[in-house]
Amino acid sequence: MFGRRLRSGLPIHNDLLGPVDHEVIKTKRYQKQKQKMFFEKKSNELPKLETGERVRVEREGKWQIKGQVQEQVAPRSCLVKTGEGSLLRRNRKDLRKVKLEEHSGSVSVDDYMREQEFPEVTTSKETANPDSSQKELRRSSRQVKSPKRLIESM
Repeated sequence: MFGRRLRSGLPIHNDLLGPVDHEVIKTKRYQKQKQKMFFEKKSNELPKLETGERVRVEREGKWQIKGQVQEQVAPRSCLVKTGEGSLLRRNRKDLRKVKLEEHSGSVSVDDYMREQEFPEVTTSKETANPDSSQKELRRSSRQVKSPKRLIESM
């Protein structure tokens, strides 16, 4: 009744329990194939990383940590040993190859990674001059004025 099977105590064949409208099944299958085609049109396979390659690891949207690939754990993830000695498991999209610059003589990977340590990151509050009484200008060079409120004017 109304496209549904009635509840009853009588036994029923499993084929009768599935959807009756085969057009719906064909339409859904076509939509899935179409979605897959458009997804694969823009996607690309990242090249595999070999053991021992130098990489940078993405952290908080920046390529901050330098490391070396230890092994490939899964098709899209690798174990990376950082300069500090910690072992990280990262997805392939979070790893980027580092090109080794030409140095005079041979330099080992560990020496190269020790030379390339990141400097301490300082925020603008730490570098700002504490004696300055002026407010810090924003990027648009427009000074910020606090709003006038009705409660403050009474």
